[in-house]
Amino acid sequence: MTVEAGRPDTITPEKLEVLKKWNIDRISINPQSYIQETLKAIGRHHTVEETIEKFHLAREMGMNNINMDLIIGLPGEGTNEFAHTLAETEKLMPESLTVHTLSFKRASEMTRNKQKYKVAGRDEIEKMMNMAESWTKEHDYVPYYLYRQKNILGNLENVGYAFPEQESLYNIIIMEEQQTIIGLGCGASSKFIDPETGVITQFSNPKDPKSYNDSFEEYANKKIGILDSVFNKATI
Repeated sequence: MTVEAGRPDTITPEKLEVLKKWNIDRISINPQSYIQETLKAIGRHHTVEETIEKFHLAREMGMNNINMDLIIGLPGEGTNEFAHTLAETEKLMPESLTVHTLSFKRASEMTRNKQKYKVAGRDEIEKMMNMAESWTKEHDYVPYYLYRQKNILGNLENVGYAFPEQESLYNIIIMEEQQTIIGLGCGASSKFIDPETGVITQFSNPKDPKSYNDSFEEYANKKIGILDSVFNKATI
């Protein structure tokens, strides 16, 4: 089972202890980059040192399947900066690595003020992608899933690599749209997949906290109703 531990500044010994208690055996710790100036520019609140510290903390607490996310094409970064990030990753050697190409999210500050951010061109982005491919091959990682996003730099892709037998099955089945996903919380999206027909039903919670709180039971019951119709066995 995987938990997105996510940003290093949110990871604590207490949280890791809870994960251990519930037999969570795979977590993600996401540095994005090992260039401190980049992290500051994109509004990340963790430091490079925190990433390394929290990785070792997770190891010490028995987490032996750790994924890390890197992003190619972050503002101000080129092949030299990405080479540094790969060198720092080599010191940790997580069991899996997801290499993302920067995608401008519709509502992000970076998208709203795109003119402020200097990003690499397609040729350099492609060189960094090739660097990642060579580095992972050299260190015995294998690619096991791939996907694209809207507004991704160079029209390239995101690739997941892992050591053999350390792959995340969930990543594979969601890319193949074979997995029902239940979203909890404001703005969360659910995807219900009929196991017989493959028909997909999507459902989103309201983004506004007040609207979500006021209609929580209504939305929960609607999701239960969809589950019941898809699987014919859901109960309240």
